[in-house]
Amino acid sequence: MNIRLSRQRWRAAALLASVLTLANSPSAATHLASRHQIAPRGGSSPATHLYEAQGGSVVAYPLAADGLPATTPDWRLNGGLRGAWAIAFDGAGNIYVSDAALDQVRVYARGASADDLPVRIIPLPGPGCALAVNKAGWVFTTVDADFYICSAMVSIYAPVMAPLLPEAWVPQPVHTMTVPGPGGVEDLITDSRDRLYVAPLGANIFVYNDPVNEWQYPNKDLVMQRGEEGLLAPIALGEDDRDIYFQVIRYLRHGWSGGNHVKRSLTSKRPDQWSPTRECNGGGEYGLEYSLAVNQNYLMFTCWSEPGLLVYHNTPGRQDLVEALPGGIGLLLWP
Repeated sequence: MNIRLSRQRWRAAALLASVLTLANSPSAATHLASRHQIAPRGGSSPATHLYEAQGGSVVAYPLAADGLPATTPDWRLNGGLRGAWAIAFDGAGNIYVSDAALDQVRVYARGASADDLPVRIIPLPGPGCALAVNKAGWVFTTVDADFYICSAMVSIYAPVMAPLLPEAWVPQPVHTMTVPGPGGVEDLITDSRDRLYVAPLGANIFVYNDPVNEWQYPNKDLVMQRGEEGLLAPIALGEDDRDIYFQVIRYLRHGWSGGNHVKRSLTSKRPDQWSPTRECNGGGEYGLEYSLAVNQNYLMFTCWSEPGLLVYHNTPGRQDLVEALPGGIGLLLWP
């Protein structure tokens, strides 16, 4: 049996159940503070909040000085959301949410909160799935293609928040990227230099240096190192974009084959650094995760088999749980 593909099919079924559950759950109070202080993205500034998509809303947890998320959010956006899946920001602080129930990417103005409605909507040909946005506002999005595995076709949209665009304008993709590999896409992220990282199903991680103008083929493949049986989503970048984090398949004894995360340098050939956990072990198999976020001191991910937002120290070696927050799907660290 192909371990990677069977594992991801299992994860897909869990994603469907989670989106439906979160979308139908009652929204919490909406009197939390507005985030008008959101700063334009300037590169490697440390994040101040951890954002989490929770189906019918997006919430933000303030970070302590050392990067640990608080246990209670100080911001919430309901905004007509029903199946919030993934979150992104452009360089001006506008908020983008991929909605799996509405078949849309909903775009909210900087500072939006509570029941504020989107100022732009990007209609999608299916349920919203993986999403990334660069500083200039170019949007990279996918739709559900096979029981909540995202399509291998990544649609690229020009910026939708330009001030002179007509109000009734309906965004259309300007390019369509076909990602190599045997299956669909599981995660998309951009860095401060607007490179696009793509984690496909059952394949290497691909890097596109200029995805707006050179979307036809990736510029770089991140491949397995010795002792690794597969590179897996979710993926995340360190705050200075010098390292990338992802999951690998590797059997470890005594229950440590849960969330098997590694840190890989993007600037050197150092071996991957391992940080396995006991939690998120998929009922005794390999960890089945939704999304990953990393800062200097903490590694945070959402999991389906032990529902929650799980937080660990970002150091090499076996890691014990630091704290658990209410579970959602997409995560993003942002100023």
